[in-house]
Amino acid sequence: MLFLVVFSAESSPERQTCSQQNKKILRQTWNVIASHKYAYMFLKPVNEKFAPEYYRVVKRPMDLLTLKRRVAKGLVDTLEGFQGEVMLMFQNAMMYNEPDSEVYRRAVSTQGDIVEHLQVCQGFHKASF
Repeated sequence: MLFLVVFSAESSPERQTCSQQNKKILRQTWNVIASHKYAYMFLKPVNEKFAPEYYRVVKRPMDLLTLKRRVAKGLVDTLEGFQGEVMLMFQNAMMYNEPDSEVYRRAVSTQGDIVEHLQVCQGFHKASF
């Protein structure tokens, strides 16, 4: 099981070390999510060839590859920020797709699995301090 630790933001050499450690932990968490059986549906940005007018409907698109890049650039560096981006990804899928569609149903299912995993990790983080 993967456990997450998120550090406070300070301006010091320790902050840089913590930031690198946070990135590593978030990358590991990303790997867990990307290995989910339905993750392939959320791995890359949506192609409008297969989802007409997606970018007219969805104003802030998110996918796993984009999230991975945001973590690498330091734009997402906390568990809370990471969770928000993951939830955005699933909410976009549910907003664009009809409730009876395969993508919608898999977004709901995958979101439930991922939220459960993140809550376990977050509970461990809180209990460790």
